[in-house]
Amino acid sequence: MKKLRFLLVVLALFLLSSPVSASLLSFYDLIDFAGSGTYQGEDYLLLNDYTFYWHDLGYLDPGIAYINDATLSIKHAGNKNFWDPSHPFKSEIWIVFGYNNPINNFLGRLGRSVDQNMNPIWRTDSFVLDNDILGKMENRDWRLRVNLLDVTPGDDYLFLGKSELAGNYSPVPEPGTLILLGSGLLGLGALGFRRRK
Repeated sequence: MKKLRFLLVVLALFLLSSPVSASLLSFYDLIDFAGSGTYQGEDYLLLNDYTFYWHDLGYLDPGIAYINDATLSIKHAGNKNFWDPSHPFKSEIWIVFGYNNPINNFLGRLGRSVDQNMNPIWRTDSFVLDNDILGKMENRDWRLRVNLLDVTPGDDYLFLGKSELAGNYSPVPEPGTLILLGSGLLGLGALGFRRRK
């Protein structure tokens, strides 16, 4: 009876210490751009045709085993978001892509952020990151490179206000969990050794 009780305790410790039982944790990373001015109470960075920036999640504690899902949200103003073949230099379309490849890592295009009089208005667009981009984040120490590119000719400008990256991740098992797992396995080994004697 004592052996059965001991075996049940060891089994319970093993199951409790299993990394599979770890729950998802949330993350949120905010970049608040500034440096060019303030528009309607919001600081912004003025972009001209192209820029890139990084979201870095390497600071999370506990660390990331893998990211389950993530959404990128970009707050901007001043995007006309139209193409006019008769006036290509008055056209403006900004696209968003991850890392260095606009074809394979295309996230979408920014929506119109001007009113009917072409005055800038703030707008937030959200993009769900696919598994390919999430995998690239894993290979780059949990960093996401975001590229903003105006694909029309001429000089176009965009007010960049904020960029937010949010989602859920599975944490790396903590050392205490591994110690519990190891002690459970040692207990099972000791029990088997005692039975042989």
